[in-house]
Amino acid sequence: MNNKPVSTFRLITIWISVFTVTLLLINFTAAIVLSFLQEKEKLDIFANGDKLPDYTRNQFRFRLPNYNDKNRAREIYRDLDRLQATYRPYVAWSMEPYQGKTVTIAASGERVYPPLLADRNSNVVKRFFGGSTMWGVGVEDKDTIPALFNAKQPNTAVYNHGQFSYNSRQELALLLNLLSSGEHLGDVLFYDGVNDVAVNCRADTGLNSHNREKKMRRMINAYPQARKLQQEGPGLLDSFRGLFIGAIQNLFIELKRDKSPRKTSSWDREHWTCHKDPAKAQMVADNLLKNWQLAHDLVTKAGGSFQAVLQPVALFANPRLDHIEQELAYWGSELPAQYRAVYPLLLKGIKKLDVEWITDASSLFDGDELFYIDFAHVTANGNQRIAELILEQR
Repeated sequence: MNNKPVSTFRLITIWISVFTVTLLLINFTAAIVLSFLQEKEKLDIFANGDKLPDYTRNQFRFRLPNYNDKNRAREIYRDLDRLQATYRPYVAWSMEPYQGKTVTIAASGERVYPPLLADRNSNVVKRFFGGSTMWGVGVEDKDTIPALFNAKQPNTAVYNHGQFSYNSRQELALLLNLLSSGEHLGDVLFYDGVNDVAVNCRADTGLNSHNREKKMRRMINAYPQARKLQQEGPGLLDSFRGLFIGAIQNLFIELKRDKSPRKTSSWDREHWTCHKDPAKAQMVADNLLKNWQLAHDLVTKAGGSFQAVLQPVALFANPRLDHIEQELAYWGSELPAQYRAVYPLLLKGIKKLDVEWITDASSLFDGDELFYIDFAHVTANGNQRIAELILEQR
């Protein structure tokens, strides 16, 4: 009797089994290595300053000379790195509740300064609207603009309605949300300019847009396919691919990824277009002023007072920037050109309106003092100067 076919079949079966087990082990090992590399990258971000590249992007900003207490600054960026956003009707997003060493976010999705929460029962209300500069990127809870204002006005119930990337149109929507909910508005301040230019001057957005429009549209358009996949589950081929080589593929992608700090701009050319389109630049400027006017009318009709502040930006006027040269290089030449195109139009429009409730703070940080940590955000000394300006304008 010939056993050769049986032996050959047995050898093939053994070879396939060994290959399958080996591939599973390699994929499992790749998953462990990938997890280690990703965790190590997070830890390296907050390692000793001497081991970090001399660069300021993202979490490396805690090394800037603006910060006297580097350890405390490191905690600020640790908290910043852990924040999550969630969907909010009409305004698109806000932060999830969070309690860290330097950042506190309430259930409402808004940043608060816990020691002053007891004053929320005051009949005197001041609401601050804006983007991440008002929210307070780069500072701890007590050093945001609203908190510093509240420290000088302890009998006022102060609300920080600032959110990441919000422009004046989203702030107007949030103001309407408060009105329709029956909230007492009190006095209101809008702090704008940076995001209206950075968002509305983009080639892929309109005047009534926001920073996540393209991403949200893409996700909504992909929903039918995602829903189908959720109902039917992954195909057999996808399941096998994930089981045997998924982690290996992801590890190769991670190893090939360039982790060196960006020292030049990675932005597409013509990502922003106001500098080449004077009509669009004018529309962006007019849109901000119209949103301020609408907010003013709503607030004053409700019995409160309204202030609008044109915020400073590092890419306009004459602040000290030698400490963040590489950070500014990250944005390239197009983004500064947007502010040079739109801010003069805003200043012209503000002068033409000639109303006491608009304040131009665009040159407030001019001089030799260090304020900026990037093209928009500042350390506590900058927020203190803004809070003092607001108190003067009351």
